[in-house]
Amino acid sequence: MSELLATLQTIGTVLGFWMVVSVAAAVVLIPWFRQQASANAVLSQRDRSADWLVAVHSVDEHRVATR
Repeated sequence: MSELLATLQTIGTVLGFWMVVSVAAAVVLIPWFRQQASANAVLSQRDRSADWLVAVHSVDEHRVATR
């Protein structure tokens, strides 16, 4: 019985340590992931705007060429 309790205590210690490490990593990484997502959203918006400008410009060139 004491061997079972020692094994359970070891498993509990490992799981407790794992939980502490996981929470600490989440506290550090979640803001970083949010920053990356915000930066990607800004870049994506800028790329969409640039694509729109290129599309509008090419339509204007086509109209000038066909006149």
